[in-house]
Amino acid sequence: EEHLHNLFFIIPGEKIFPPPLSKISHGPSQLWGWGNPKTLLAKYPLAVVGTRKITAYGREITINLTKQLATRGCAIVSGLMYGVDEVAMRAALDVGGLVIGVWAGGLSRQSLGSRWQLARDIVDKGGAVVSEFCITQLPAKGLFPVRNRIVAGLSKAVIVTEGAVKSGSL
Repeated sequence: EEHLHNLFFIIPGEKIFPPPLSKISHGPSQLWGWGNPKTLLAKYPLAVVGTRKITAYGREITINLTKQLATRGCAIVSGLMYGVDEVAMRAALDVGGLVIGVWAGGLSRQSLGSRWQLARDIVDKGGAVVSEFCITQLPAKGLFPVRNRIVAGLSKAVIVTEGAVKSGSL
């Protein structure tokens, strides 16, 4: 069993707690994190999000746009899911960019499930994965919209590269 190293726990008011999250409506009362907490204070954090059912065109746009943003110093923030989220994060990692993943569950291996390897890759390359939920919280449908406010709150802008009209991304 692999164990999590570099775990951190922060609350509003601490130096490393991202100031924008203290300003959003119903902001988190704490953040659990894995990786480099300084990533949360990146100068230009931008969210790249969208559908889980990405098309070839959406994949191409997401990769090209994200690589350009990441090479210009933007930290890529996304929701750690498959589809646009994962394509954007992997594109940023491929060019040595900073990545912040936001999860809708706890940061244990069991809670991360199929997202474990992506989370680990982000941490191994100097980024961070965060969640407001305790380590053992399993992800659940209702937690994804709650997670989305943190993705948006951490970011100076949100880019939806592909999503349906009734998409959660919107």
